[in-house]
Amino acid sequence: MNSDGRRGTGSGRSAGAVPRGPNRVLEAVASPARQEIIAALGEGPATVRELAVRLGRSRQALHYHVGMLVRAGVVGPAGWRGQGRAREAVYRVTMAVVAAPARRGSKADLAASERAVRAMLRLTAREVADALQTGRMIQHGNLALRGKAHLGPDGLARLRALIADIEALLRDARQPKAGRSLYAVTIVVTPARAAGHPGGSTRQ
Repeated sequence: MNSDGRRGTGSGRSAGAVPRGPNRVLEAVASPARQEIIAALGEGPATVRELAVRLGRSRQALHYHVGMLVRAGVVGPAGWRGQGRAREAVYRVTMAVVAAPARRGSKADLAASERAVRAMLRLTAREVADALQTGRMIQHGNLALRGKAHLGPDGLARLRALIADIEALLRDARQPKAGRSLYAVTIVVTPARAAGHPGGSTRQ
């Protein structure tokens, strides 16, 4: 049986392996299923039973994935619900922003980075499709933005500062408040090859 179907302990803890090393967070989020859990908990704390209903997944599989996220520090406990045998742990997201750091590493690290980014983009595509189909898309400004530019050190520094501002905004707006709506923000910055030079260098 694969990781999606491993049996949990039934107490809110997982029997899943603990990601090790500096990339434990990246390993934990390099899964579409765990990205869905993070997104669901971003809407508010929930038990595994509530997540199973919301996501249409089995509690058994979710115990495993939630355990991986807890061990990586992405998700944490937020109390308990129910009494007696129906008592369940409540979980919440502990990281306002989940990032895939741009740094060199082993082949395993690079593979984890690629999986994490693919999982983020897959979830983003699903959220965009849902928002378009339900008429909840932003009415003003750009729905999405993609562009290429030749950036030097100053331009890259400015871009990093803008992204840092966005991260700070997301952290400050984690808690739901009256008059606010929930939004998802996905940012990917990558070197690009010039058109017509698929095998050439990214440097110009």
